[in-house]
Amino acid sequence: MTSKAELTLVAAIERRLAELSSRYPSSIMLAVDDEGRDYLDAALMGRHGEVLLTDNGGGDLTEIHWQTVLHHIGYVAVIVWLSDPRDLELVRQACREVEHQHQPCI
Repeated sequence: MTSKAELTLVAAIERRLAELSSRYPSSIMLAVDDEGRDYLDAALMGRHGEVLLTDNGGGDLTEIHWQTVLHHIGYVAVIVWLSDPRDLELVRQACREVEHQHQPCI
């Protein structure tokens, strides 16, 4: 059974995600560490629109949040919100580059 407090929290998260989706038509969820964040920041230097990083519930991703979660599990689940859909390819390219660098040499 779900409590009233839980229902209120879920409704607030759903409203926040809906509002972000209306402002940022493209988004992608990523698991990011410090190295990945550097790649992402570098890739988005040439962006066309606005970019916002949030936690996976659409909440603020503060430096304290980042460091605390990273320390405990080694990565942070983020949503990258993009106002210009063309910027999604910049994010995907950065992800491919990181993955390629971490492939084992055979």
